[in-house]
Amino acid sequence: MSDVPCQAIWWRADCEVESDLFLESQSQLFTVPHRWLVPRGQPQPYDPFDFYYPAKEAQKDHRSLPYLFTDLCPDNPEQVRSFCSRFGITGPFQDLTWQKWNQGSRDPSATQLEWGHLAGNPDRTVLRPMALAEIEKAWCKFKNFMVAAQSVKQDKLASGWITDDESTYRLHGWLKPAFDVSHGSGQLEGWAWAVPSTVGEARQLLEHMFAEVCGRTRARMAWHRQRQQWVWTWESLDLISLMYVMVGMDLQGPGWIRSCDGCARIFLAGRADKQYCSSECQNRTKAKRYYHEVGREKRAEHGGKLP
Repeated sequence: MSDVPCQAIWWRADCEVESDLFLESQSQLFTVPHRWLVPRGQPQPYDPFDFYYPAKEAQKDHRSLPYLFTDLCPDNPEQVRSFCSRFGITGPFQDLTWQKWNQGSRDPSATQLEWGHLAGNPDRTVLRPMALAEIEKAWCKFKNFMVAAQSVKQDKLASGWITDDESTYRLHGWLKPAFDVSHGSGQLEGWAWAVPSTVGEARQLLEHMFAEVCGRTRARMAWHRQRQQWVWTWESLDLISLMYVMVGMDLQGPGWIRSCDGCARIFLAGRADKQYCSSECQNRTKAKRYYHEVGREKRAEHGGKLP
């Protein structure tokens, strides 16, 4: 955990991917095409900050929740299903507003969902199905946010941006029909930005995205019974917003947000000279480089052909 203790509550349940989904609208059933992620069973509460590991406090195999999200291949349904079964659907609860939140206990260790009310009924704490296109859209946006954070933290422009052309191409593939259904018009603007050309523009992008997230989160102080201390309790309308909060803490705290020289995935380094996300990735990369260097030398010795 960070030097400033934080907690939150989110819900998770086993998920399945369905190709067709039957929805009810104005007493009529209709089929929504393409793939949806559907939670099964009663969601269980957990604290997402249990999966937040600040620099210099993380163990060898620890990766914070935001970095695990960027590891996804968002057009791989099985990867998305596995992630959301472990951490919960990324999007909001159905019909959830601040006015419906009970003012009682928000202890993440509670065994009952005492305050997860929907329409005033605690027994209907249900996660709505999500089109995989929605998760794809959120992933593209969050990946650009992480690249901007990397640029700001290192004070140099990083690579790995998802451009407008790339994001539009992705959503015009097999995911786009589900996006059209879930958003009506299927408009793509409003979430993909031009690539910043300077670190200053990357800072402006971060400010814009943090301002947007602030509308979906709020923090308050609460007494944590297990830790016996005061903590910041974050209340959020979606899991993505809590990930933004965690990256904001990484921006303020120690460590360097980097892209691995071996596999290019984003990670939080505890040392300024750490260039690889893991020792295994470093060893694989060095082995590949050695193999190619030896191959070039042998080809040069034998007229461009291996013996």
